[in-house]
Amino acid sequence: LSDFIPTLRKPITCDVHTPAIDAFELLVRHGISGLAIVDSEGKMQAALSAKDLRLVLRSGNVASLALPAIDYLRSAPSSPSPTVPPSVSLYHLFDRFVASGSHRLFVAETGGKLIG
Repeated sequence: LSDFIPTLRKPITCDVHTPAIDAFELLVRHGISGLAIVDSEGKMQAALSAKDLRLVLRSGNVASLALPAIDYLRSAPSSPSPTVPPSVSLYHLFDRFVASGSHRLFVAETGGKLIG
């Protein structure tokens, strides 16, 4: 994967303190289905996807959209943030896609800082 690092797109992110409603608005504005929630050091803390909006639909609690995105996600069970190191081989990358059942993986440095 490190051979492809120069061509990686900078991921769309939001800060852990960003209200959930604003994070969902970022999805719409950028035409994407998911984004990374990062801390002040750029380390990934969670992933928010369009399907996470179902939390409001299930609970009927529209006010939860005012919560910071990270707290909004903590209100429901979720899977760990899908990250891989830049050194991962394409074989292991595809293996990770299959094993996680995810269609989106984020590339993070050893310290956890998101790079792609």
